[in-house]
Amino acid sequence: MKRNRRISLLLFVVVSAVMLTVPGMMIYNSVRAEMVGEEFKFRIAPRDPVDFLRGRYLRLNVQPEQAKAGPGFADGRGSGLGFATLETDDEGYAAVTLVTLAPPKEKPYVRVETRSWYRTDDSEISINFPFSRYYMNENKARVAETWLVKHGADKTIHVTVRVHNGYAAVVGLYVDGKPIEEVIVE
Repeated sequence: MKRNRRISLLLFVVVSAVMLTVPGMMIYNSVRAEMVGEEFKFRIAPRDPVDFLRGRYLRLNVQPEQAKAGPGFADGRGSGLGFATLETDDEGYAAVTLVTLAPPKEKPYVRVETRSWYRTDDSEISINFPFSRYYMNENKARVAETWLVKHGADKTIHVTVRVHNGYAAVVGLYVDGKPIEEVIVE
C-alpha cells in the first residue's frame, strides 16, 4: 500500500513539474526576447476584436505577408513552421529576406507559420507572424480602434517588436512615432 502511495506521489510531482516547466519556458522566452532582443519595427493594419478569455486587444495585420521561400519549400512542403530572417530596410522597418526550414546561424530571425496554399509562385510563400495582438486596457482599446478607423488611413502605424533566438515580444504600437496610448488622449 505504501509503495503505491509513493509511486503516486512521485508521479504527481513529475507531472506537476512538467506542467509548470512548459508555461515557464514560454514566459521566459518572451521576457528574454523583450529584454535582450534586437528591435524591429513592422508595418501593420490594426483591427479591434474581443477575446472573451483574454479581453480586448488590437488585432495586428503584420506586414509583410509574403516573403522569399528558401530551399525546401519548392517541393510542395510549405505549411507549418518556418524561420523568417530579418533585416531593417532603408525606411527603418523590418524586412523578411528569406524564410527557411531551419533557423539561420548568424542573423536575427523569428519563427513564423507558413502557408503554401496562398503562394503566388514558387519563389514566395505566405507567412503569419507569432505576434498578431496588441493588448491594452479594455476601455482604451475601444477608443484606440475608433480613433484608428477615423484617422488611421493617413497615418504611419507600426508595432515595435524585440526578437531573440526566434522568439518575439511586442514592445509597443505607434502612430506617427507616438505610442497609441498617448495619441488617443490628444
